[in-house]
Amino acid sequence: MSLKVLVVDDNHALAENIAEILEDEGYEPRVAYSSQRAIELAAEFKFDLCLADIRMPGMNGV
Repeated sequence: MSLKVLVVDDNHALAENIAEILEDEGYEPRVAYSSQRAIELAAEFKFDLCLADIRMPGMNGV
């Protein structure tokens, strides 16, 4: 069973690149481009790890 990782970043290209690398390494990434979407995904799925940008519009990743 692979680990589930939530990637949160408003930079779409960066988030997709990180998710692609994680997937290549055997992880199951999900991507959120906003803090609000990350909260929704976290309520829906159980993640083993969250990689979040700390400087995002609205809410930060902290």
